Amino acid sequence: MVDVLCVPFPVLQSSPSLSFKPRLSPLIPPLRRRLHLKSNPLLFPLFSSSPSFFKLPPRCSSSPMPLQLSSLSQDSLLYSRAYWVTKTIIAWNVDVVEGSCYLYASKVAALSVTDNGIQGHDLEIKLEEDRSGLHPYVIEKFPHIRDYKAFKLPPVLDAKNLVKCQLAVAEFNSQGKCRNATGLQLPGVLDELFSYDGPLGAFYSAEAVSLCLCAPTAQVQYHEKN
Repeated sequence: MVDVLCVPFPVLQSSPSLSFKPRLSPLIPPLRRRLHLKSNPLLFPLFSSSPSFFKLPPRCSSSPMPLQLSSLSQDSLLYSRAYWVTKTIIAWNVDVVEGSCYLYASKVAALSVTDNGIQGHDLEIKLEEDRSGLHPYVIEKFPHIRDYKAFKLPPVLDAKNLVKCQLAVAEFNSQGKCRNATGLQLPGVLDELFSYDGPLGAFYSAEAVSLCLCAPTAQVQYHEKN
């Protein structure tokens, strides 16, 4: 069951005494200029039919320096490359051979990346790889991640409250060194937990306008007006 927030807004009554008269400025005729171009073969040599323009072969520069992969940074959590597709499955395109993978959550969005992994979390959950891969209905819904690995979450996890937090996953090697970290995309798990087919949007009446919103991950605070 999803709680839908309906917020009433008072209707602004229009007054016949109020009118808007735009101030019109006199029209200024546009200034027209005529530009005469003369064809000059020196200005556009690439359009010449002479084959001499294409005698030089293309060159590719090479460097003896190897390609260096950038280390983890704070920007790693800004790019959500992992997908929480069902209540118990996270899809991520990483290979965890002898290492481990964890899910992190912060209620106040305080997650940060360090050389030792994710800091500022309220909850840390170890993920186990599901060797059977993603379920066919997940692949049908998200075909672009068909080759991603599937990682299992504990079935007793309180997912409804967890999706309201800042979330991230991190991968560690066998020595405990963090090799990869990213945020999570939530459309799959939100569809499973908070499916809603009721009314949404603005509804008008003579007294007020009611706005119905469905925001399952929002942290709502109510303030009473004195």
